Amino acid sequence: MTYRSFSQIVKDILETAKDGKSKTCLMSSANLSYYQLRRYSSALEKASYLEKVDSKLKTTDRGLEAIKILQESTLIEENVNRHMKKK
Repeated sequence: MTYRSFSQIVKDILETAKDGKSKTCLMSSANLSYYQLRRYSSALEKASYLEKVDSKLKTTDRGLEAIKILQESTLIEENVNRHMKKK
């Protein structure tokens, strides 16, 4: 079993919420429990990465920028890991 990192969970939530999603849809799509979604979505809202729009959660412009940064970080991590395994 592989566990997702904090950044992977945040990226999953922000990517899923790009067009605005209900909490139920986010839980299902991001594969999170209700408790996990509450914790992450609350923190992401306070940090202005998510916003509530018509009872749905939507990724803000700041959240969209964060997705790009998290994607780059993932690519760097995969690249370094690949080179570490070659030894």
